[in-house]
Amino acid sequence: RSMKQQINLVKAFETAKKRVADVANLPSFEGTLATEKTLTEAAKAATLYIFNHAFMKYMVKLADQQEILGQLSDLIMDCFAMDSVIARAEQKGKEGDVMFDMARITVYEAYNRVIPLATALIDDVSDEKDAAPRKQELQNLPKLPHFSLLEAKRRVAKHFLELERYDF
Repeated sequence: RSMKQQINLVKAFETAKKRVADVANLPSFEGTLATEKTLTEAAKAATLYIFNHAFMKYMVKLADQQEILGQLSDLIMDCFAMDSVIARAEQKGKEGDVMFDMARITVYEAYNRVIPLATALIDDVSDEKDAAPRKQELQNLPKLPHFSLLEAKRRVAKHFLELERYDF
């Protein structure tokens, strides 16, 4: 779709590079799930950043790099899950609902996978001299704030045990 001008990947890559280089370029959000939205945008920026470097290194031969494509797919799936769960929570829930706990759990766990995987992929898609500064840029992305996943998971489990069914 990029070749047919349906998706402007160049612009997306440039935006991702700016966001990874300086977190001030990440969009800001207010209200419920604002932190989770910021983390999702950071994860998407990291994913596009890595994808750009993979594409620049391998060009058309990227299709032959199955291991890298698999890891890029993992990053994309986590970003999709993060985006989707936030949209679903905002659509169906209200602050304090178990939906928001579920969204936070999903976002925090996915972010904990995306940033380390993206950082590890740097070595596979970069020359040795470029790897360290690129890793440092990824490390500048937002850190997870304090949030007890265990407590949130307990609230979710209690909710469904009391209902005796899954109600979403």
